[in-house]
Amino acid sequence: MYSQLLHHAAMPALLRMTRSRFWAHYRRMLRLERKPLEQLRSLQWNRFQALLKHACEQVPYYRDRSRESGLRPHDIASPDDIPRLAILTKRQIQRHFPDGITAENTHRDDWQYVSTRGTADRLMAIHDFAKRDTVRAAAVRAADLGGGYRVGMKSVEIPPNICNIVCGDEGEPMEGVLRHAWNMTRSGTWRDRREIGNLRGLIERRWIYRRRTYPPFGTHGTNLPQDQLREYIDRLQRDRPYMLKALPTYLLQIARHVTTHHLEPLPVRIIKPMGASVSMKMRQFIQAGFTGQYREDYGSAEFGDMACDCDQRDGLHIFMDLFLIEIVRGGRPVPDGELGKILITDLSNFAMPMIRYEIGDVGRIVCDACPCGRAAPRLYVEGRLQDTIVSQTGAIVTNDQLMNYFYSREDTDQFQLCENQPGRMELIVVPANGHSPDPTELKRDLGTLFQHQIDLAIHPVKTIPAEASGKFRFVKSASYQRLG
Repeated sequence: MYSQLLHHAAMPALLRMTRSRFWAHYRRMLRLERKPLEQLRSLQWNRFQALLKHACEQVPYYRDRSRESGLRPHDIASPDDIPRLAILTKRQIQRHFPDGITAENTHRDDWQYVSTRGTADRLMAIHDFAKRDTVRAAAVRAADLGGGYRVGMKSVEIPPNICNIVCGDEGEPMEGVLRHAWNMTRSGTWRDRREIGNLRGLIERRWIYRRRTYPPFGTHGTNLPQDQLREYIDRLQRDRPYMLKALPTYLLQIARHVTTHHLEPLPVRIIKPMGASVSMKMRQFIQAGFTGQYREDYGSAEFGDMACDCDQRDGLHIFMDLFLIEIVRGGRPVPDGELGKILITDLSNFAMPMIRYEIGDVGRIVCDACPCGRAAPRLYVEGRLQDTIVSQTGAIVTNDQLMNYFYSREDTDQFQLCENQPGRMELIVVPANGHSPDPTELKRDLGTLFQHQIDLAIHPVKTIPAEASGKFRFVKSASYQRLG
């Protein structure tokens, strides 16, 4: 009842008192989900043309690129011409940030700096008010379409440790809405923009989204002490959120504790990973620890939510009205269903246009019709580019493939496979059930996967620490650049 009241009455009424239009954007996005594919492609193309024209006129980086290459916006006459445009890399953004990569006709006092939680490298991006509105609408859209979450339902997030280090996100603030409002009254700070922003954030978090943030697992790596893990489980049993979002490694540790100790599955309706891909085998382990469904979406700090799954749970439907997503190998588009690098064009950020940005993930797109009735193509993300091994024979082995293999082994609890150089690898492994993996068997199986013999050194450990980003990497490739 609370959620229905917020969804149909309170949210539209409250937002009329602000300049935010995110609720109207969200409702319009839902209507687009059932439009025919050709209509979605037409809308996507029109928005791409508008963005490209704006970027070449207002953004120094794109203006210079257009002059140097001789390509003008009118030369990109159809979607087939888009690959003629250069790929945008993280290094290029960092080199020209902020003045060279932002629009000259935007107001800096409307900017918000957004830092990614990149596994290998962080990036600073800029959103204006319009983009922030779109990000909020897309987040509600992904939660609704990918699991039936509505504002007002309880949710919990467990972010990576980098949010503690960089953002100071150590968990839920203890101060409530009324206490904060009373303190503002006592101190006479009702006109202070920072305090007003904090109050608005508390209202959204506590009363509208009802979202709680648990502290990250910290520096314990892939094996949190059992007593601390039980504290998270007790808290989830007490809070009973509709949706839980956390690092896949966190979800896996919680679910394994539940199943190995024969506890009742945790009462969470929707479980979603954040910040990393999840293999099929890992998904099965996670699902077993909860009563609800495992669902997925795809997004990032610099873009917001870009795609989400449907009830079929077979791929992620792309938000075509907001993004153009391409799959390329060697800079060229790959056929439908083939693996390659993921390029993103953000169709709603005019403050800092990002056109054909190499986000650092690998995946494939399938355009076949989905039984759910939504026409947008489906994206399958198979891990980070830097976690993809390209063998000497040309075999491409993704992070997801290796996770499926190792999590299928009863003698492996956690692992990290490091390719020091082509053909020579190092396996850091947390043994399960007191047994270390058999080296001969591992070399044989991995040799089959990579289609050639490998040298393999194995190092048993008690835990695998997180990267500097606070996330976990289970594969480190020395050959990923061959994918390009």
